[in-house]
Amino acid sequence: MLCCDSCGLGQDGLCLPAAGNPRADVMLVGDYPGPTDAVSGFPYAGAGANDILQKCLEYAELDQQEIWITNLVKCAHADNHAATMRDIEYCAPFLQIEIEEIRPRLLILAGARVITWFQTKAGLTKLERGVICSTSFPIASLIVCATYSLRAPLRVVGERAEDTRNQLYMHFWQIGRFLHRTD
Repeated sequence: MLCCDSCGLGQDGLCLPAAGNPRADVMLVGDYPGPTDAVSGFPYAGAGANDILQKCLEYAELDQQEIWITNLVKCAHADNHAATMRDIEYCAPFLQIEIEEIRPRLLILAGARVITWFQTKAGLTKLERGVICSTSFPIASLIVCATYSLRAPLRVVGERAEDTRNQLYMHFWQIGRFLHRTD
């Protein structure tokens, strides 16, 4: 994806394209990229976030080349603050186009902002984290799983960080079981 200049974030050159297999059965959608991601050109490039991504994929028995990784908001704020509602309004149409083009078998919503956006777009009242469900979306029916941001364990400390990390891993283990079932 080329950076646009609708909101001004792309002017800073901190735009992050999606990465992975454009024919993927699984699409992982985060809230927004961090500055490390934008500089490297790959989602979850920071040491801690990449470690969590790799472990999540291991629990799901997925290879990074088998999935499509993108974000709801396409550009990072230079000062690394969270995406704003204005950012989401500008970027959401790009994500909807990605979903329409990739047509994944499973959409993983990783973070509160992308979960809220999807719930609103699909007319849902609540998506429970860790539950795989079928839902309608403006373009087609989709199977979705909401989970925590992969960066969430890096933002909290102590037992809370460990609990969040373990819940993420459990959600991805459930995703793997769903994807690899043989019934």
